[in-house]
Amino acid sequence: MKEKILRSNIFWIVVIIIIWESVSRLGIISPYVLPPFSKVVIQLVQELQDGSIVIQVINSFRIVLLGLIISLIISIIVLILCDKFKNFEYFTRTICNILSPLPSVAILPIVIIWMGINDNAMLVLVVHSVVWPMIINLMEKVQSIPTVYHELLANLQIGSIKKVLCVYMMLILPGVIAAMRIGCARAWRSIISSEAIFGIIGTSGGLGMYIYVNRAYGNLTKVMVGIILIILVSVIIDKIFVALEKLTIKKWRMSYERE
Repeated sequence: MKEKILRSNIFWIVVIIIIWESVSRLGIISPYVLPPFSKVVIQLVQELQDGSIVIQVINSFRIVLLGLIISLIISIIVLILCDKFKNFEYFTRTICNILSPLPSVAILPIVIIWMGINDNAMLVLVVHSVVWPMIINLMEKVQSIPTVYHELLANLQIGSIKKVLCVYMMLILPGVIAAMRIGCARAWRSIISSEAIFGIIGTSGGLGMYIYVNRAYGNLTKVMVGIILIILVSVIIDKIFVALEKLTIKKWRMSYERE
């Protein structure tokens, strides 16, 4: 029973909350630097009742979702071209290996100069953070498909477009969901960090901008509210992908071993 409690995430979350509240209330850490957890929760409830912060969360996630969809479409197009032109695959791997490690924040000044401060600039940052690792992931999954499938498709002389959309995407569905899950996390971090560090807001305020503004005014209680919301949204997104995996991969046993 004791071991089961210690393994529980809820138990350790409660411990962290108690420590947080105690060190702030007892003055071990200044309440200005670390506002009490209870005060942060009260502020969070007030912000949710006001509704403006909900709109800011939606604004940020809207760009993340759009960037994720665009990245998936680009990845599928690249897979089709790689299947049709072998040399294009080598070129793509080179580009992905160069650009994948590059943080989106690093190219932010260039994007601002080229596109200005708007939703399109934020969208470019999100796509950049997602598309390169997604392409590499899907290319690796295609290569892991058993050889017998490749040989069968070659004998049937199926075109690259139909091959990728109707066969490959079904065979590598676990990889597609995993790539979307990782890509969504990367996109979320990218847009929040860009807004929070540089104050980039596009045409409407996002959650990162909420943190940026309140940091500028020294309101750490609201900064903590923004951080907690980022954690909650991230957990919810992850749970959605876990549920999606249960409905597809685990339910239909969609996995295979390379032959």
